[in-house]
Amino acid sequence: MNRTRLARTLLLLVALAIGWVGRGIWDTMPEAPSTSVTVEVVPERSSEAPDLATPPRGVPEEIEGLALAIRARDYARAVDLIETLEARSELEFHMGKLRLLAEAERLSVSEALELLQIYTELYHRDVPALWVLSALYQRNGRMREALAPLYVIVRETGDAAEGERSRQRIKLLVDAIAQGLAQRGELGSLKEFGEKLIELDPHDER
Repeated sequence: MNRTRLARTLLLLVALAIGWVGRGIWDTMPEAPSTSVTVEVVPERSSEAPDLATPPRGVPEEIEGLALAIRARDYARAVDLIETLEARSELEFHMGKLRLLAEAERLSVSEALELLQIYTELYHRDVPALWVLSALYQRNGRMREALAPLYVIVRETGDAAEGERSRQRIKLLVDAIAQGLAQRGELGSLKEFGEKLIELDPHDER
């Protein structure tokens, strides 16, 4: 028993000694680097810095003038401004044409017809404008006149896909007009209609 108690006392003294030595070593060790995250404060943007969310300026004045001319029903002036844009650059010309078609949507059918007639008389290969012109004729009940812009697309644009699309529309219109004339017994008008179709497209066997 005495030996056992003595052994326990020795173990306790050894443990205390190790503890004091370890504490001294710990106190002499350098501190570990900090793991805290530093948040960088970004200064506010100067009022003089450019705002990337704001679209760049540079819309030609003629485009705004074009819109004003159309709203004032001065369609000749509007087409003159289109010519000005065309002489300047292809991009501005394209922007002007898009603005003209957008403004045409704001007009009544008769007013839009007048605008597109003046425009396509000069720019007779503008496919989007020709489609709009044909649609306006149809909305105005002028079905036969709606064919002319479609035939222009077939003859003059050189776009095979648009030409085929136009031919499909022509077929639908021709069938509807001819059927209506035949049902009403207007054989003279039907004959004149056929002659007009030959004039528009002499190579169409139908």
